[in-house]
Amino acid sequence: MQPSIVPRHSLLKHAKSLALLEDGLTRSLGGSIACRFTTSRRIVGGSGGGGAKGKSQFVHHSPDEERASTLFTMEAASLVVARRQGLYVNISLGDGDDQRPIALKLQLPGCPPAALYQMVKSRVAPPLQCRVEGTLFLHPNVLIGPLAAGWMTDKLTHSSSEEERLRNVMAHVWRGCVLAADIQFVGRRDKGDKNPLFIYAEFSSLDAARAFGINLDRKTFRQEFITIWSTWIGDKPVGLWSCALLTEALEVVSSKDWKGLMELGSQFPCPPPGPPLGNANAA
Repeated sequence: MQPSIVPRHSLLKHAKSLALLEDGLTRSLGGSIACRFTTSRRIVGGSGGGGAKGKSQFVHHSPDEERASTLFTMEAASLVVARRQGLYVNISLGDGDDQRPIALKLQLPGCPPAALYQMVKSRVAPPLQCRVEGTLFLHPNVLIGPLAAGWMTDKLTHSSSEEERLRNVMAHVWRGCVLAADIQFVGRRDKGDKNPLFIYAEFSSLDAARAFGINLDRKTFRQEFITIWSTWIGDKPVGLWSCALLTEALEVVSSKDWKGLMELGSQFPCPPPGPPLGNANAA
């Protein structure tokens, strides 16, 4: 039997409806979700409601009315990760013993650019933190660079397809040799530069990122990885950064803002390893 759709107020009170929505969304999206019913809507001037032409106004109404909508609030990073899995998400509402589950399929919105900018501009948790030899990455995402000027275009005729082909070749080696989940190219020195400024390596865990750092210090890599690093990154020292952000957030960074992010990251370097457990000095 197909379930029928009925007005929410005929079955559940507002608090119970919101609790079901929040629980179902949280389980499906893997992040804390807050929901509320709207009680106002914006009317563009001249389109009903008696507003003067050319002016807009807000009309207030009960959350029980058909024109009420539901507002979902979640962390930007959780939304970005969810959209990587697919444009739609399946949600099950009411999984208790005394409830009949209802399955919904929702289309996920894109992450608002303002939220991505806010992540990049955070000063509470620096987006980048400089890593020097012997210290520990703080995040499973690693940024390598700035890379040398012309590091890509000096070796191949640039096009979008050639850049993607190179990224795929490098990603294959990184996955096989250092257990990176994927790599991306991010940043530009200026709008006309065709050479990415950084290589962004995303590891499956913090332990995997730290193992990469240790092997980098010791130079204990397979020859295949050494060759591709030497060919494209070079043998000169290059910056290493522990990155708190996903690539989707870094895409909104303008070329002029990278310098400020690196300066801030240099003020908050990655820490050295702590003392082994059990070796602390007695008080």
